[in-house]
Amino acid sequence: MQIKVTLGTIKTGIISKGKDAGKAYASAEGSTVHYKTKGDKTRTVMAFAESLDKVADIFVSGAVIDVTAFANKGSVVVTGPARQKVAAEDEAAAA
Repeated sequence: MQIKVTLGTIKTGIISKGKDAGKAYASAEGSTVHYKTKGDKTRTVMAFAESLDKVADIFVSGAVIDVTAFANKGSVVVTGPARQKVAAEDEAAAA
């Protein structure tokens, strides 16, 4: 079961990048994920294909980022930037 959550913050670990089946991915092992109810946990954070394209500029080693993601068996999969950032960018583009 996958549960979509918006995480408060992630401090990324060392980023490794590659391709699998022709699609780009990035993995950050040893990242610190802040959960509102569980506190800080060390997890592997990953972003794949189109989701990686959405966060590529912020998904760098040692960065503190706000993203939308879901937990998946001890790791965290990024689906895009935090929702409040997306809304702010949409407003700026409309202006």
